[in-house]
Amino acid sequence: MSSPLKTVSIRLGGDLGEHILGMRVLHFVRERYPLHEIVVYSDSQAASTQLDVVALSPVVSRVIPVFHSDPGNRGLETLRGEDLRLMLSSEQTFDIVGDDMFATASMMLDVPIFEILRRRPELVVPPDAMQEASRLLRSKRDAVFVGMNFANCGADVLKAFEPRLTFVLQTLLDLPHVVILNVFASRPESRHRQEPLWGQSSIEEHTALARLSALSDRVLSCVDLSIPVATALLTRCRYFIGLNTGIKHLAWALGVPHSFFQREKPTLLAALRGMPDLHRMLLPDCPERELNAHLAEAARAVLSTARAVENI
Repeated sequence: MSSPLKTVSIRLGGDLGEHILGMRVLHFVRERYPLHEIVVYSDSQAASTQLDVVALSPVVSRVIPVFHSDPGNRGLETLRGEDLRLMLSSEQTFDIVGDDMFATASMMLDVPIFEILRRRPELVVPPDAMQEASRLLRSKRDAVFVGMNFANCGADVLKAFEPRLTFVLQTLLDLPHVVILNVFASRPESRHRQEPLWGQSSIEEHTALARLSALSDRVLSCVDLSIPVATALLTRCRYFIGLNTGIKHLAWALGVPHSFFQREKPTLLAALRGMPDLHRMLLPDCPERELNAHLAEAARAVLSTARAVENI
């Protein structure tokens, strides 16, 4: 009788973006342990968004939500007893939540830190999600899609960027065949939003989002979709524009050319740990030539596809 499959445990935590960034280690864990079952423990209060994105990894066998005996303390030592015992029963455990900059994982895997930091996690979209994306876009067969997400950062951030966001979107809409897919959550409790902005702030944010969506009938609202379907839509985009949100990290993981707006310059540590695409960042006071350079890149990506469409 064959022996039971050995397992490797990995704890990921935080919001959607933090899970995606933590998933960079999965490729190297698979290389180091090619015959082991890889089990990810999602420390995010069983948020479906995070569970769903980890499930898109082809190297992960199971995704298990874990909980804390003290909800205010996210340390490994406060995991509920049964969760901690299960996770530590594996042959090897990687605690990415407590591993700033992947320093411990780098030593355990004998992989340079910057190899992990530069790695995009591999995501595989299930066929039913691809079919749903095709259904949603069936009336836009000749379109060239640009992804967009400006949700989840609050009305004050949107107000700071709205003039430039409007200019960027209008410039993109001037290009032939462009349809902008506005991927966002409409309700505070929606699965894309794990730290809701309640009350007036949320209402103001949604009002600002509605203004952006009303710029053209070629801005298609894609609201409250599951992560697999949102991922399927992003795979069809030739460019992505947004804020530094989990959906932006999803576009980055898929290798979609993109630009994102950031309210303030991050610290060096925050940039190294959480912005592998720092060179794609635009600040509120960035020079006009920098913004135009990003738009020129977007235009090249869009126009190359538009020409292909016209030649069919």
